[in-house]
Amino acid sequence: MVMKQEQRQFTFRLRMIFGAIVLVGFVLIANLFYIQISHGESFRQQADGQYVVSTYNAFERGSIYFEQLDGTRINAAGQKSGYKISINPSTLQKTADELYNELLPIIEIDKDRLEKAVEKKERTYIEIANKVSKDEGEAVKKAVGKSIQLHSEKWRVYPMKGTAAHVLGLLGYNEDEFAGRYGLERSYEDTLKREDVDLYTNFFARIFHNVKKLVDPTKAPEGDLISTIDPQVQLFFESELKDVQERWDSASVGGIILNPKTGEVYALGALPAFDNNNFQNESIDTFKNPLVENVYEMGSIMKPLVVAMAIDSNSIDPATFSYYDEGSVRVED
Repeated sequence: MVMKQEQRQFTFRLRMIFGAIVLVGFVLIANLFYIQISHGESFRQQADGQYVVSTYNAFERGSIYFEQLDGTRINAAGQKSGYKISINPSTLQKTADELYNELLPIIEIDKDRLEKAVEKKERTYIEIANKVSKDEGEAVKKAVGKSIQLHSEKWRVYPMKGTAAHVLGLLGYNEDEFAGRYGLERSYEDTLKREDVDLYTNFFARIFHNVKKLVDPTKAPEGDLISTIDPQVQLFFESELKDVQERWDSASVGGIILNPKTGEVYALGALPAFDNNNFQNESIDTFKNPLVENVYEMGSIMKPLVVAMAIDSNSIDPATFSYYDEGSVRVED
């Protein structure tokens, strides 16, 4: 009799638990119906006015530093965070002129690019601006709302704006490959590059992210780069090179300042130069560092070098030879 009573109590409790689970499930389904069906459009409009889309495979790359004599490091190549802006032409309610007039007070916008994007009504995603700062992006979203979408973005910046351009190099595409081109960016590509960084990774992927680097001895270590370039010496040297070019109206000029005991390069400059941040309209020949990449025939400069090596090795000394200079030479009449 007691066992039957306990069995009935167990069955009653089991039914109560099952009923509670069913009730919770019903509440969740009803809530989802409310959110997605009954008021879905309203919530989507609110989200469109606030949402910033995270970007898959966000750009990541190591930094390049210049180091001053006191050990202070200056960031010569780094990253900046901001947004790119896109529109959905298929649902856009505004004209190109209306959208342009709303954006123009906040950011510089290419009107032709915007007009062509708005006309493509069959498209659902077209980018109309890139490399927009965080403050500007948030101001644009506040002013324009759901007519545009913000997407998180990172890009390469050179804070010294063209200083030591040939030393640093630049980033660019070779077909579909985006990597370092010229200078330190190219020479140390394996050190500076980062594997694709996905903002949406699961817990276990994060735990084992670095396992391959530990077990693969051929994998180049990732890191930042600290150059021997002294930013103050570099700025002064480039100023002197510009003076030389202006004084002699030379097609090109360049030079290197180095420590003769260690070979450390403190400054390296060549003109004409370029701005690493904005090089789209430059000639490809400008990117090449003439001081290390150009090829010249052996000329008279080899004579003093040979003599200097002979003196340095004690093969000759001032008493070994003499030369009489009359100070002038007669040519025909």
